[in-house]
Amino acid sequence: MDPKVAGGKSLFARCNPGDGSGLSEYTANPALAKKRWLDGFREPLEDALQIGFRPLPGKTSPIMETVQRIAVERFTGRAVEETSKSLIIVSDMLEHEPDYSQYAGDLSYGRYKASRAYQKFRTNLYGAEVTIFYIQRSSAKPINSADHIRFWAEWIRDNNGRLRQANKLQGVG
Repeated sequence: MDPKVAGGKSLFARCNPGDGSGLSEYTANPALAKKRWLDGFREPLEDALQIGFRPLPGKTSPIMETVQRIAVERFTGRAVEETSKSLIIVSDMLEHEPDYSQYAGDLSYGRYKASRAYQKFRTNLYGAEVTIFYIQRSSAKPINSADHIRFWAEWIRDNNGRLRQANKLQGVG
């Protein structure tokens, strides 16, 4: 998430075209497919991850607003109506904005539902499978990662998505 951009900013958004493995050498060009995969997907993804892992100071952390924007931009319309959807998030998942913050209060979904942010950030994930690479960072208030991941599982389910998995990563900052 880029705290300088209202609603956050996706650092990488691309479909994985496949690396050419399994393609026939007689009817396809596996070497060209692998080159396109490396140049157009793998290397840009690695660059985005390098940028995304650097902690950036900011006054807000609009994770919900960013996911909402992604759902509107990528998951709606006739072209994607029948397509299976997936979303991969690499983040510390600490939502912080004026109407709701996970830095104060408990991590219960009930507290979130009672906030103004609940109606503001309601969205439809259109059945998307969500994978979270959960970066654990040190913060002034210790966060129980199991409770935090449970919160996000409920948020995703409440917004018509499915948490496929959450993987913890060690972070910096």
